[in-house]
This record gives sequence, structure tokens and C-alpha cells, in this order.
Amino acid sequence: AGVISAAHLGDALGHKEVISFDMGGTTAKVGLIQDGSPTVTKEYEVGAAAGAGVGSQRGGGYPIRTPVIDLVEIGAGGGSIAWVDSGCVLRVGPQSAGADPGPVCYGLGGTEPTITDANLVLGRLLPDLFLAGRMQLDVEAARQAIEDQCAQPLGMDVVGAAHGIVEIANAAMVN
Repeated sequence: AGVISAAHLGDALGHKEVISFDMGGTTAKVGLIQDGSPTVTKEYEVGAAAGAGVGSQRGGGYPIRTPVIDLVEIGAGGGSIAWVDSGCVLRVGPQSAGADPGPVCYGLGGTEPTITDANLVLGRLLPDLFLAGRMQLDVEAARQAIEDQCAQPLGMDVVGAAHGIVEIANAAMVN
């Protein structure tokens, strides 16, 4: 749906060459629109870490032999959980808080800090305007979760840890 929407928007704006980016709760997906049409492949795998047509590695999932929109997908969505491993290294994902209970800032029972919590702490999300104002985000709860589970174990301040969370996710997506 993200690629189809990006193709439609690109066409409406007079752009035939578009890269779509769709970051949801558990994954981020990228698709290519060339000459106004989404790229299609007959070689796609489900259940793999990443899967796309030309140039991607194969063998990580179950093959689907039917035409599909060509996507590259990575497990780095807004609900991806940030954590500190046994070597005191900050990690992000592959575990996800999903949408229920979701990030700590949702106030629905999530206890582990996520990319969404980090973006909120960094001021990249407006707590009063989430879902067009229909959902209030809890900045203090997000800040506390990042402090307790990431910043303190690493001897960092909360903002530094939040930046680290976002940078790790960004690096994974760039790769």
C-alpha cells in the first residue's frame, strides 16, 4: 500500500521516479517506482530478514513465485525495542513492542523503550498531536524507560541514549 500510495503521490506531483519509504510499528519498507510504476518481481521471500528482487541475497525465507511489488524490508519500526546487551552495547530490535501494548509513551502497558519513545524524547514527535490529537503521548514515561533501561546501564544521559537508539535504527535502514 505504501508503494502504491507513493506512486500515486509522485504522479500527482509530476514525478515519475520515486523511492517510497514506509516505517510502521515493526518494519520499515522501501520500494522503487520507475517511470511511474512500482517495480515488480517474481522472486520474493517471506519470513526472511530482508527480501527484494535484483541484488538481494536469497535463501532466508520461503519463496513466493507470483508477481509482487518489490520491497526491501527491515525489522526496524517505531515499536522496535532498544536494549543493552551483556557486553554493554546498545541494540535496537529485532524484538518489537508492536502496537499493543506498544511503546512506553502510548501508556498502554509497554515497559521497554522503543524508537518511537526515543523520537518523542528528542522532540521529533509532538505529544499533543499524535494521531491528529486523538492520543496523548507520555513524554515522561518514555524518558524514564530510556533512562532506566539504556542510559543508566551505559553511563549516558537520556538524550544521548535516545540519539543512539535513533542512529542505530537509521544505520540499519541505510544498510
